[in-house]
Amino acid sequence: MPKKTDLRVIKSKKAIKDAFLQLIKEKSYGNITITDIAKRAMINRKTFYMHYETKENLYNEITDELLEEITPPIVYEGIHSLKGKDQRAAVTHLLLKIKENKDVFEILINDNTNQEFITKLKTKLINELFFRSRIDLTGKDTLFTFDLLSEAYFSIFKVIIQWWANTEGISTDYVIDMILEFFSKKPLELLGIDFDSN
Repeated sequence: MPKKTDLRVIKSKKAIKDAFLQLIKEKSYGNITITDIAKRAMINRKTFYMHYETKENLYNEITDELLEEITPPIVYEGIHSLKGKDQRAAVTHLLLKIKENKDVFEILINDNTNQEFITKLKTKLINELFFRSRIDLTGKDTLFTFDLLSEAYFSIFKVIIQWWANTEGISTDYVIDMILEFFSKKPLELLGIDFDSN
């Protein structure tokens, strides 16, 4: 008997999550009510509140599950501590997981009324993947602080990933090559700008 109850709960929560995500896609997070979610999921408000206290709780569960799913298992001190094939493997893992969850990822990253997912993604990538141990910029030939540098790199990474999520027919390998190429060369050189030339 408990198994039936568990299955019922799983189905109910899935219906709620699916309804919520579709509503975000249609009308954005800020305009959704509990009544909207319940109606779309074909449940009553009481059933919703059996599983989630608020819309925010539901949103946080969805975003946390997605971020847990797409983040590579980190057993090292960030991707910068790896070399060559291992770095590519970490980026590949991340992108393949994003691809597997592309529908949910695309909905969350394109919602302009709630930046919580993007904030969480940035924190996860900066602190747990790319910059787990802070890069020592002391004495290096740069005007950037760590915070500004990590913010700039995340912004570029986000734009590439968002472009990929919204564009059909772009292979994962192509995006990996694009990311690695962009972060291995000076952006101005990629744009054909050379201030040193005559």
